[in-house]
Amino acid sequence: MTNGPLFQRILICADGSEYSLRAAETAFGLAHTHSSEVHVLAVMDSGILNDFRERPEKERLRVERDLKLTAENHLAYLIELATQRGLEVQPHLRTGRPHIEIINLANEIGIELIVIGKHGRQSIGRIMRRDVAERVFEDADCSVLVVI
Repeated sequence: MTNGPLFQRILICADGSEYSLRAAETAFGLAHTHSSEVHVLAVMDSGILNDFRERPEKERLRVERDLKLTAENHLAYLIELATQRGLEVQPHLRTGRPHIEIINLANEIGIELIVIGKHGRQSIGRIMRRDVAERVFEDADCSVLVVI
């Protein structure tokens, strides 16, 4: 039995959805209780970028810029919420398939708990695909808390 926190490193997945905000609130509570290190990840979905690969370059660049700005805003908002609760967070911004980037980051930095919302924001073309939370839950090598 160790004397350290139950979860030394917690990863929060941020996409700006109501579910991800609930997940963040839950994770912040756990982090405060267990004195955990908190990481927040936003992923620019490469699938959305690929949907625009046939479009004019100007349009592709606009979409990429908008996705990046949106992801940065999600991170900034969660950093602000964490700061209000006396927590420091390490922000991460990646581009790729969300579930893969979540798993990769968790493995790279030794995350012990991933906290993710049940449903996130998805483009219309992606609604029929399996949920990111479901994929993370199935593939993660650490504990996963799915908040509904």
